[in-house]
Amino acid sequence: MTMPTMTMTSFFAMNQSKMNATLATKTLVKMNKKDVATKQIPNPHGNVYKIQRVHVELNGDYELNVNQSRAVEEKEQDFTKGDLKWGRHAYGKAIIENDGKLYLQTTELGKVGKVEYVDENGNPVDYESIKPFMPVYKPSAKQGLEDEVKIRTFKYESVLEIIIKTDTLVLKLVP
Repeated sequence: MTMPTMTMTSFFAMNQSKMNATLATKTLVKMNKKDVATKQIPNPHGNVYKIQRVHVELNGDYELNVNQSRAVEEKEQDFTKGDLKWGRHAYGKAIIENDGKLYLQTTELGKVGKVEYVDENGNPVDYESIKPFMPVYKPSAKQGLEDEVKIRTFKYESVLEIIIKTDTLVLKLVP
């Protein structure tokens, strides 16, 4: 089995159909300067990065996905997606362009393997030591779902690789 390589932009410009993939990313962890609970303890950490693999849907239909989930939860399927608050879709549904920078928009389907946290030098960082400084995640209230449809948007430079499996090949996309 071969594994051809192609840029993300080229691939998504040519392939507009919905597909699932495994995405490897390295993203900067958002942390407050002081702990979330008391706002008294200074954050001793510099930049910390999260390295993960995520199973995602690309080129998906967000409105359809939310309404299907609403049907599963026995709710009215009346969700309508709004316009993007920033940027515009370019080269297809999966890519957003904003101020000359490119982002990959995905629907998260699940995590794959273990998540790692590292400092700027690549040294491991214990999750429990950074957790008190991380803002609390707030799910989308607009979807009206118990199990939300999670849209994740990654800066191109945060994407390490995308692996798309088909019946005949495994395709590795690079930023």
